[in-house]
Amino acid sequence: MSSLEFLVPFEWFEIYSNSRSPQLRVGHSSTFTRSSSNIYIIGGANPSECFADIHSLSLPSKTSDSFIWTKLIGEDPALRRYEHSAALSSNNNEEIIIFGGANTEKNFNDVHAYNISTKTIENWTPNDNKLVSPRTHHSSCCIQNGLYIFSGGFQGVKAVDDAELYRFDLVSRTWSCVPAHGSPPEQRHGHCLLSLGNTRLFLHGGMDGRTFFSSLYSIDINEKPPRWKEHSSSLSSSCPMPRAAHG
Repeated sequence: MSSLEFLVPFEWFEIYSNSRSPQLRVGHSSTFTRSSSNIYIIGGANPSECFADIHSLSLPSKTSDSFIWTKLIGEDPALRRYEHSAALSSNNNEEIIIFGGANTEKNFNDVHAYNISTKTIENWTPNDNKLVSPRTHHSSCCIQNGLYIFSGGFQGVKAVDDAELYRFDLVSRTWSCVPAHGSPPEQRHGHCLLSLGNTRLFLHGGMDGRTFFSSLYSIDINEKPPRWKEHSSSLSSSCPMPRAAHG
């Protein structure tokens, strides 16, 4: 019987594993795949180094009651980054799409795909990659064969001067700008972006300079034209305080 069956709802517990865990780090990405019940940790950094590795944490299952760490890729120069995004492909659920981030020298705007089955990295960066500027601390998600990103970090506490919503086509591997209308979010970084179903994106929080946001937005990409909507609650006391880097 899986040890996960003994979890108490809404109660935190610390995970222990007999296998060797990744080194201490921040700014990495964490992606869960339901098909394999694995969590994939990519990149990240600490004060000593910037990592270029991928680790997986397998969750307890019917055949094992243990949490097991596995190093899948120990060193790949394309992965040496932190504050990037990594989203599970909506195309086949077999690839994790990595975008942007930074190392100690510069910010990135490249696209890479990690194939879960073959455990290999492929560069998907378009030859003409000028539409989306390099950025960090953004957020991304995949729906309808597209990777969606919004805004991100430029340098320090400053966001990129860009409040457009972008789509990377996972089939043609090209970028496009989504012609969104309505009340769009301001530029920001450290926000959350997630999908609900196969058509709607939700964005929350983030920061730009000394300004922190608590706003919640949504957009339905099937709407013609797509339109940003800001959501508010009559119960202001129950809304989260302004925050960033909570994703």
